Amino acid sequence: MSGVMWGLILTEIIPVAFSARWSMPVCFVQKQQVKRISGPADAIRHMRDCFMDKSGPSYSRAVDICLAALRRETDPDIARVFFLAAYEDQLARAQKGH
Repeated sequence: MSGVMWGLILTEIIPVAFSARWSMPVCFVQKQQVKRISGPADAIRHMRDCFMDKSGPSYSRAVDICLAALRRETDPDIARVFFLAAYEDQLARAQKGH
């Protein structure tokens, strides 16, 4: 290769709506503080940082749908529904001791 670098040529720009917001935020108490999740980007960050189990199907699906909402492939409020399902699943697993 003698010092020649081959680069990837991007042919398409994918718009990302990092500022996408839900019509109604999700609020809950965590560690004696009110936590507010306002949209798909917040949801992904919260799931990545706070969920104990990142292997379940509800987690994977919620992340996928939130990413799709950021790419404007689905409505952000649909991502909210999937985030809530994953959050409820995490709560159930925590109560069972998983």
